[in-house]
Amino acid sequence: MLDDTNYWSSLWCRPVSRRQVLRLASRTGMGLAGVALLGCAAPSAPATKAPPGPPAPAATPTPPQPVYGGTLIQGTSNNMGLDPHIGILTGYDRIAQYLVYNSLIHDSKESKLEPELATSWEIPDLTTFIFKLRPDPIKFHDGADFNAQAVKLTFDRVLEEGFKPTGARELSQLLKSTQVVDDRTVKVTIKSPNPEFLGQALAKGEQAFIISPLAPAKYKNDLRQFGVGTGPFVSKEWVLDDHITVEKFPGYWQKGLPYLDRVNWRIVLDPLVHQTMLKTGDIHFVLDIPVKDVAPLKADPNIVVKIEPGVKRKTVDFNMVKEPFSKKAARQALAYAVDRKAMVDAIYQGVAPVADGIYPPSHWAYDPTVKGYPYDPQKAKEKLVEAGYPNGFEFKAVTAPVRPDEVQACEILQSMLAKVGIKMDFQVVENARKMDIWYNDTKEFDAIVTEAGDSTQPITLIKNYYTRLSGRSKHSDVPFPELEDLLAKATNTYNIDEQRPFLQKADRLITENVWSEWSYAYGVNIFAYRKNVMNYEHGAHPYAARFRKVWLSK
Repeated sequence: MLDDTNYWSSLWCRPVSRRQVLRLASRTGMGLAGVALLGCAAPSAPATKAPPGPPAPAATPTPPQPVYGGTLIQGTSNNMGLDPHIGILTGYDRIAQYLVYNSLIHDSKESKLEPELATSWEIPDLTTFIFKLRPDPIKFHDGADFNAQAVKLTFDRVLEEGFKPTGARELSQLLKSTQVVDDRTVKVTIKSPNPEFLGQALAKGEQAFIISPLAPAKYKNDLRQFGVGTGPFVSKEWVLDDHITVEKFPGYWQKGLPYLDRVNWRIVLDPLVHQTMLKTGDIHFVLDIPVKDVAPLKADPNIVVKIEPGVKRKTVDFNMVKEPFSKKAARQALAYAVDRKAMVDAIYQGVAPVADGIYPPSHWAYDPTVKGYPYDPQKAKEKLVEAGYPNGFEFKAVTAPVRPDEVQACEILQSMLAKVGIKMDFQVVENARKMDIWYNDTKEFDAIVTEAGDSTQPITLIKNYYTRLSGRSKHSDVPFPELEDLLAKATNTYNIDEQRPFLQKADRLITENVWSEWSYAYGVNIFAYRKNVMNYEHGAHPYAARFRKVWLSK
């Protein structure tokens, strides 16, 4: 309710009813005459009042300030190696290696290339890269100096005769030579033009982490337990199937970092135990949360669950060198026979989006006009007739238990395909066997239900997964001249605006021809951590975990 003064002001120079006059006289004790005089006063301007200014801005809460100290404990199901060039499980290796090493450049969460140990780089021609290194003195954990010679020794290692790099395939395949120009300048030459050399071979962490020039000799050329880099943490302890511990490097070149005293990885083989340990506070952080565990974890007020777009897709990869999937119409029949949305909703419960083309919507080459095949059982049956299988066909597929969602996908595919006469038999095998089949076995199996390659490097993705050019997989050893021509044109420029139209045309060709694979879902990264874990960051890949700025609130 208005007070008396405001009540009066609200009536100023406005028509006043008899009831309002009587009420005001009663409230103020002025009598009717007094009220009448006031109400009829000459319209001389009332005392001027400053116009109201803009509302005062809401006070910005002071962000919490980082504190030093503490041990962050992360749960993992896998042993991780600390040698950038000899991997144990390459993706997971990266988690630990990012804390021990730095590379010349790194990729941001948006897949942008950013300086790290190099401050800048030039590309004078399509096979030459010149890197300017940081001018300030930087030390390795063992006291050795970081300089151009250390970079050369790191890169030369992958080319040593008899050395078999398992964690740096792209670097060893592309690299021709490394030359020291001066103490702070390195010239790198590659064998043939490759616009993704920077991203695929250098920025992708484990490919080109710079190692101490003293370490290979000291540890007999095997650093899997004894990583020595320039990173924020020093390798402290590596115990197979139990734990890995790294501790703060006091001489880290980024002043004031890291905040944590140490990071410890607890290796627990059963991923289900991770969720329990996270809830009890026995660990702080877990990567690779299954979709079914998202809701229960979100319900815990002490846990933060993050769901972010991934860089891969869920796919059925075809054996293209024999029937039935050597026939386009057979591949199209499979695509028409599956209700992708129903399948994805059943598996991922609304967390993952349905996939169309080979690039996710966040990708710079994404084309929204590229669409996957709609669900149309009648069209599937027509395509079966066209392929020469009027009564349907049988095929054998394989998947691995390492990703339970892919086993579930096999079960759903089996049910949906049966409705149009396609019989799918599938086996669940160990991941190593699945990969051996993918690379080498073109006789026993017809398809693999798996996760497709990294879209952050689209030229490499197309070359490795959809053409015979890389020789990487015998499944895709089939000529596709039009696609190979588009890939050659995209490879001939280092400007992504010039690459984009060629890559988008390639995406359309692959999707329309259901070439080499059929996609049903875009991948997502799901991870969870305790509420007191502050300022976590990662690169384009979730395994590119960077704990240098992480701190634990009290």
